[in-house]
This record gives sequence, C-alpha cells and structure tokens, in this order.
Amino acid sequence: MVLSDLMIAYLFFGGAGSGALSVLIVFSLITPGASQRSGPTRSPTHSPIHNPTRGPAHSPAHNLIHNSIRSAARYAPQAEFRPLFFSGYLVGGGALILSVLCLLFDLGRPDRLFALFLRPSFGYLALGTYALAILSACAIALCFLWGALFMRMSRWVVRTIEVLGLVAALATMLYTGLLFQSIGTGTLLKTVLVPVVFMLSSLSTGIALLLLTAALTRAGRFFATTFRRLARVDVMLIVLEGIGLALLLALGLDEQPTRAAVAELISGNFALVFWVGVVGCGLIAPLGFEGVSLRSDISGAPVRWGSAFLPVALLLLVGGYCLRVALLGAGLPLFMASGI
Repeated sequence: MVLSDLMIAYLFFGGAGSGALSVLIVFSLITPGASQRSGPTRSPTHSPIHNPTRGPAHSPAHNLIHNSIRSAARYAPQAEFRPLFFSGYLVGGGALILSVLCLLFDLGRPDRLFALFLRPSFGYLALGTYALAILSACAIALCFLWGALFMRMSRWVVRTIEVLGLVAALATMLYTGLLFQSIGTGTLLKTVLVPVVFMLSSLSTGIALLLLTAALTRAGRFFATTFRRLARVDVMLIVLEGIGLALLLALGLDEQPTRAAVAELISGNFALVFWVGVVGCGLIAPLGFEGVSLRSDISGAPVRWGSAFLPVALLLLVGGYCLRVALLGAGLPLFMASGI
C-alpha cells in the first residue's frame, strides 16, 4: 500500500473536520437555548373551545395534540449563538471539503471517486467515503441554517440532521484506524490501539479547529466559558492520546516484525517528525500552554483567551498532521514521503 502526501492530507482534514463537527453537534444537542420557537403559540382564548363563533369546538385531547405539534413544529437559531455555530460549522465543513479535494486529486481521475458511490462495497475506504459524504451534506445544511437566521425549519428535521451528522462524524474518525489496522500482519498499525489513537487525535485536532475559530472571530469573546471547558476536555484528550501512543510503541517493541517500525519512529527516518512534531508540538507544548492558561484562570488572574487559543490550536494541528505522517510512514512498508 502506497501513501502520498495528498492521502495524508485527506486523512488529516477529514479527521479534524469530523472531530470539530462532532463537538459542535453534541454541544447543540445538549444546549436547548441554541434554538427557539419561531412562531407564537395559540392562546386558550383563541381556541375554538373558548370562541364558539369560529365553529364547532374540538375535544380537549384534539386541541392539546394540535397545539403541542404547532408549538414544537418550527424552530429557528438564536442570533447570539451564531458566532459559535455558524463559524464552527463553516470551518469544520471547509475542512471536509479540503479532505474530499485531496482524495480527488490523489486518485487522479474523478471517475474513481464516483465509482466508490456507484459500485457499493463494504471496504473500509468505501464506507469511510460514504460517511464523509453524509457528514459533508449535514455540515452544509447546518451551516446554511445558522447562516440564515430568518430560516425556519422543523425541529425534528434539524435534530435528525444533527444525529445523522454525529454518527457520520464518529464513523469518519474511526474508519481511518480500522482501515490501516486491516492491512495485514507484520506492521505497527495492526495493533488494536491504532483506531483509538486516531480517534483521540481527530477529536483533539477538531477542538483545535474550534479554538482557532475562537481566536480569529468574536466567538472567543462571547463564549469564553465554553472554550475554557473545551480546553479542559482537550487536556484530557492529549493525555489519553499520549498514553495510547506510548502503549502502541510498547506493543510494537514486543513483536519482532514491528520493532523496525518503532525504531524508525524513535531514531530512524521519522524520528524528527515524531519527537518534534508529534511529541513536542502535539503533546508537550499544548499541555504547557493550556495548563498555564487554566491555572491562571483558576487563580483569578486575567487571561486573554483569544490570544491563548491561537498558539494551542496551531500546535495541535501541526501535531495531528505529524502523527499521521509518522505512524503511517513508519508503520507501512511502502510509503512515499516526498518533501518530508
């Protein structure tokens, strides 16, 4: 199996975009105030029961069901949540579009990409492509909803799009590790921890995209508490990712066929990418920045969260990209790493 730089970029943008969208969708599902009813409910004095001149009255049960459906049918996004959700869906959806473009250019011919849809199969690459396409469609729909505040949509339609997008995001983050875990024995990527490490990295880089959005837009000022909580979650993800990566290398040292791949990471051709990019930029430096910021916040010292988000986000994105380069480069026997 031969990987190109475009394939690495496809995996990186797909993981980061799906991670960002999954976090946003979960936040939307657990935040009732993000949407509001778009139309006034019918008051009892305007009900046929209280206004006999408008015709025969219906039964109380009929009016209860009718008014419940009427009051819950149409929801609209709240304007104060727009800087968070619209910007986030725009950035996350843009990362997915970049991922699809990288895959398209890597295949060289558009008909090869269309063949994945026209000739259904149950391989990991095909299933991941389906999940990416579904997630992209959901991201576009949600981005349009939050971009057009005058828009009124059925609450259940919006919830269906969000749940479908969340499932597709989880599948997109998971399939990469499963794809490379299935390539056969004798590789570092065969271990069971590979899907876990890739999913944790996707969530962390997804949060990085949201932190970058917060640093460059007004969302960071309006939702400082939300992003502080995201930073705490990201600290846990970085720690878990570091533990998973250490266990992955330890498992690799236990078997003779994978010791060469571990040596490539630690002291071989990918040592610089691994130690500087993955360990330095992706693990140690973000933990240091976020730890100092969170400690200052707890102690009551003023923290400019907009400027604090920017270096953390950039470091996490660099670390996430280097992780894919290092693991796939050292873990696969055949790897084209031009320019690295």
